[in-house]
Amino acid sequence: MFLINLIFSLSLLSQSVQEIETATFTITVENVKSETGNIQIDIFNTEEGFLKKSYVSKTVSAQKGSITISFEDMPDGEYTAFVLHDKNENGQLDMSKMGIPNEPYGMSENGKNRFGPPNYKKSIFKVDSTKRSIKIRVD
Repeated sequence: MFLINLIFSLSLLSQSVQEIETATFTITVENVKSETGNIQIDIFNTEEGFLKKSYVSKTVSAQKGSITISFEDMPDGEYTAFVLHDKNENGQLDMSKMGIPNEPYGMSENGKNRFGPPNYKKSIFKVDSTKRSIKIRVD
């Protein structure tokens, strides 16, 4: 009986693993004003980790205009994305003494707040079979 239960459980687990869809997901970063520094993209999959611990991250050399970055094997789900034009390549968003960003940045779904940090819930986008790309403007 134990063996039958084990085989049944393994077959269910195998089916659930096979049902997870993954695909290449692209983010086009728009309004890059210069080729100075890097473009850093952080994708988050939990509110607890938002702006702290990214699910996946990529950094590429900045290109004036727009640049498209691909993320391979991205599972279907809900995410947020933060894009930084890291002009001085220090890996963080530089702020003035008053807490105002000194470098261009953007959020998925335009989730930037006029004052204060970006909003997780306003920034959520879904990746599924109908949505495999988004655009984010940096200002």
